[in-house]
Amino acid sequence: MTERSAFDRKKIEETAVSQTTGLLEHLNIPPDAAAYIRRNKKTIWIIVACIALVITAVSLYGSYKSYRESKASSALTHAMNAAGEEKKSMLAGVVDKYGSTQAGMWGRIELAQIEEEEGNVTQAISSLVGIKDSVSNKNPVTPLLLYNLAVLYEKSEDLNNSLATYNELLAFKGFEALCYKGMGRIYEAQSNKEKALEMYRKYMEISGEDKNLPSADPERSMIQSRINSLES
Repeated sequence: MTERSAFDRKKIEETAVSQTTGLLEHLNIPPDAAAYIRRNKKTIWIIVACIALVITAVSLYGSYKSYRESKASSALTHAMNAAGEEKKSMLAGVVDKYGSTQAGMWGRIELAQIEEEEGNVTQAISSLVGIKDSVSNKNPVTPLLLYNLAVLYEKSEDLNNSLATYNELLAFKGFEALCYKGMGRIYEAQSNKEKALEMYRKYMEISGEDKNLPSADPERSMIQSRINSLES
């Protein structure tokens, strides 16, 4: 009888079964478990293959994401080193190509800053609102966006939106003093003396607890003079 080829399908299957049986016995797997594995070996191998594919896909995606973030950071650095219209054009390119990355987000923030510097306050506000709506409250950049928005609203004389934004910013620890000072300033502009005094006093209380501030802090001196003026 002609010996079957080593590549004969039936021979391969028989060898695989033999090897699997020997392996299960070698591992001292209980007979019931071994029998279950033999009955369902095709399903088990499919599951193992799927898991391996998922792990490989996740690994490849992670590598691609890291590569993309690196490219985006490099593009942002080059854009920040440019000037004038070239800088704006390069930043717009970063946003267009890498908008979903951290560098893309910072590119949008820098463009909003340029719009403010050029006097386009309304456009700067619109840009920052769009960025804020695209990030979660857990993102470290959120309180910075809120503070910039509050200042820009005040600059554009939209005092109600400025107050609302400062109130939203109060939820972030470490920004309380800035909020109370800004809100006091807005209430004073609205001729709401009582609320202005309340905010200024809260600012004085919080800033007085900051041991890093010098005893003759000019900001505290300025706010105290506002308090004295409103109380007189």
